Amino acid sequence: MNKNKESRVFIAQIIFLVALCVVYSIQAGHYADFNPINGTFQNFNPVRRLLSGQIPGRDFYDYLGLGHLYTGAVVTKLWGGTYIKSLCAFTFLTIFGFSLMGIGFGYCIIKNKIQTVSVVNVVLLVLFVFSPVLRLLSNTNKTCEALMSALKVGNSARFIRGMILPVCIIAQIIIATKLYHSKFALRLGKLKNAFLIKYFILGFFYGFMIPWSNDYGICCFLSNLIMLIVYLISSRTKLLESSFCF
Repeated sequence: MNKNKESRVFIAQIIFLVALCVVYSIQAGHYADFNPINGTFQNFNPVRRLLSGQIPGRDFYDYLGLGHLYTGAVVTKLWGGTYIKSLCAFTFLTIFGFSLMGIGFGYCIIKNKIQTVSVVNVVLLVLFVFSPVLRLLSNTNKTCEALMSALKVGNSARFIRGMILPVCIIAQIIIATKLYHSKFALRLGKLKNAFLIKYFILGFFYGFMIPWSNDYGICCFLSNLIMLIVYLISSRTKLLESSFCF
């Protein structure tokens, strides 16, 4: 398969994935399921404040993290900006976050982006079609219960707050496979200590993890930092050089 055809197939797969997430998310807004403790207004409250012009940290405190706040605000605004539309928006973000997790980890195993997205699409279709059965079995089966958690936002929007991990993994894959082999990278390679630039780029993503979520952020940052330290030590024979890169 040539590169142009491969790119078209990959884009088509991504569009199909997003369409699946959108179609499933529509059902979340069939009625306003408001309950003070079911997490729905917990998600919408900071979003409505941001969309009304209030500034986080000054006018209100968003304890779920900036990733939850800004992605939720953007998608809620696209859906319509109301409370009932926020149900659709946060359902979409939850399923999309689950899909990104599958793409990030799947690519590390399969090493083929088209096959990876295809597998994720198949998994989503199976979950959507058999969701009534899974919902029934989730009362007695922990595996089905875990799968069903990917189809609902739940309290504190865990999949959205944890989305930063697959986002950073995918970003690192793109940097490693695309940026380092681009014309821009070749030009940088002529510079002295150009290898520091790639760690600067990685540092940007690593630093972005912390404010993304109140709890997932620091956990993802530390896990990625440990992974980077192990990589630097194992890929270089000189300990001093590894320490300098770190």
